[in-house]
Amino acid sequence: MQQQLLVLSGHDYRSRRKAGIHFVTEAAAAYFKQRKFISIGYSHLSRFNGDQRIALDRLANIWAAEAGVECFLWKTAVHPVNVGGRLLEPISALPYRALARREAPVLDTAIRSSSTIMVESGLSPIFLDRIRQLAPSARLIYFCSDLLDTLGVHPVVDRVLKRNLANVDLIRVPAHAMLSAFADSGAATKVIPNGIATADLDRPMTSPYSDRRAICSVGSMLFDPSYFQVAADAYPEIDFHIIGSSCSHRAYLANVIMHPEMPYLATLPFIQYAAALVAPYRSSKSASYLSETSLKMLQAAYYGVPAICPDFAVGQRRRRFGYIPNNANSIIAATRDALSAGRQRPATDIIDWEAVARELFSDATVR
Repeated sequence: MQQQLLVLSGHDYRSRRKAGIHFVTEAAAAYFKQRKFISIGYSHLSRFNGDQRIALDRLANIWAAEAGVECFLWKTAVHPVNVGGRLLEPISALPYRALARREAPVLDTAIRSSSTIMVESGLSPIFLDRIRQLAPSARLIYFCSDLLDTLGVHPVVDRVLKRNLANVDLIRVPAHAMLSAFADSGAATKVIPNGIATADLDRPMTSPYSDRRAICSVGSMLFDPSYFQVAADAYPEIDFHIIGSSCSHRAYLANVIMHPEMPYLATLPFIQYAAALVAPYRSSKSASYLSETSLKMLQAAYYGVPAICPDFAVGQRRRRFGYIPNNANSIIAATRDALSAGRQRPATDIIDWEAVARELFSDATVR
């Protein structure tokens, strides 16, 4: 069988926003003759939930090449949504089960022809039964970017995942704090930290800021706007730049500048030239692993920029200044300390994505 990688993800490889799955797929070129990336969980409903894949809607349901990767945005009439509530769980699980059984020749053909299949956390595990049935010899990797509890994924997806973990060849987790979630899986579980794209971060850049000092936030995962409502008022001499969050800014002061989602490369100067980066995560179940996995805080560390974050996301890395969410005094103190810390030499203990791919694919052989 030709060495072909298939990636199933809730992201699209062509998206402006970049996550670890994008960088790993790019680095996988060293191990596979073909790479295919199928984006799932997209439908007409996606127009109403701020899905960033809307910009790619014209490319839905057709194969299109992007930087050597064959991409397919699988669009359906509707897609399952976790409406929450234990009483509704049996009913709300039905669309997930229907999606897992849905006729999908494109998906099935890609599964059958792949020597390695990488399933990212999120909705993708709903297809694990199907994958193992159609491709019993393929090397199957569960690429755990986040715990399903933290993402708020429907419990039926978690049940399918747990039922299939013994048939997975490798569970990759990016943080030691996530290992306990797979202690009884019966599968090989390996901590492979997130990396950085050093070539991207080392590009020549110019500052996007005015003469005023700036603190920036990038991304929308578990975004908590209350940090800015406190910090912007306490530090009127600082500009606070929020990139890629769709939250309302009606309550923000004039020194809070909202930016729409922008290409990943365009966000890097905002981090590099910031006086500090803030990762304003809200509390969520099992979210402490973010102290090891946050890409934006890794990028800040590489630039020598101090980071502000909730105390549960500080972890062991130096030059992170923790605050208690919704505690004004704590937010003010963490921001003050980060602004006083200044820049230091970049961190040297951060790996690149090529190293991550080497850990994942150096044994990219069929069963």
